[in-house]
Amino acid sequence: MDWKIYAIAMMLFNILGLLLVYALQRLQGFLPLNPQGFGAVSPDSSWNTAVSFATNTNWQGYGGETTMSYLTQMLALTTQNFVSAATGIAIVIAMIRGISRHTAKTIGNFWVDLTRTVLYILCRLHSSFPSPCLPGRGADLQPV
Repeated sequence: MDWKIYAIAMMLFNILGLLLVYALQRLQGFLPLNPQGFGAVSPDSSWNTAVSFATNTNWQGYGGETTMSYLTQMLALTTQNFVSAATGIAIVIAMIRGISRHTAKTIGNFWVDLTRTVLYILCRLHSSFPSPCLPGRGADLQPV
């Protein structure tokens, strides 16, 4: 991909992710994994949260456990935490390629860079820290 196609792919991916996060928040009252029966998040809070997580600022203007269903937290917010960080890393990798290979016409493939970043960097980084959420991890952690 040349830099224009790479940028378009990145923008499309992030716009679709933003719209998906917004839609999940607005529709969470009708979706599964909502045992608390939370209704839809207000339009302004949904938009603010969707933009925040798509841009990797992760600003939260709500009480997570009292506003978002399990599905919204897992599918929208947690996924967006990974892919927004992966997008930033992929852009840096493409910039380094562009600078170091200044005579080349392409800077790589956004989808390949995004996938490799998630699988080879972020998932490995996440699994290297003790976490009570991962099987076999954090079993020896003491409650604080």
